[in-house]
Amino acid sequence: MKSLSEYALGNKAIVKLFIAVLVIGGLWSFYSMSKMEDPEITVKQALVMTVYPGADAHQVEMEVSDKLEKAIRKMGDIDYIESKSMNDLSLIKVVMKTTVPNSEMEQKWDVLRKKLWISIRYCLPERRCRRCLTISVPFTVCSTLLRRTAFLTRI
Repeated sequence: MKSLSEYALGNKAIVKLFIAVLVIGGLWSFYSMSKMEDPEITVKQALVMTVYPGADAHQVEMEVSDKLEKAIRKMGDIDYIESKSMNDLSLIKVVMKTTVPNSEMEQKWDVLRKKLWISIRYCLPERRCRRCLTISVPFTVCSTLLRRTAFLTRI
């Protein structure tokens, strides 16, 4: 039985034909592939930032982060929530499931804003915390890394 290298050395015409077919097929695939200058990529994550002046990390977690997380979890279609509580600041990263269709993402972010609006009005402590919420929800990101971002500030 011959090895592959012996067969290739003995049949140079077949090897050349095989390489030519691969190169032509690769070029044809490359030129027939659809290309966009700035393809639309849907980002399925949001950042909720709440400033609670004068509070330590534990107080921010108990009075702000936990309450907002509970409201966000009721939304459904959430893959995971990651929160960080620091002195005077709460950061909550919300990541949607990849199974959520791109066409429904704007509606999902609107639901998130409404849930947070209700939580702010009825669950968060004092007016000083209610005025300092920022929700950053990127809708699309272009290949040039430009972001269109919607902000809900000064509630």
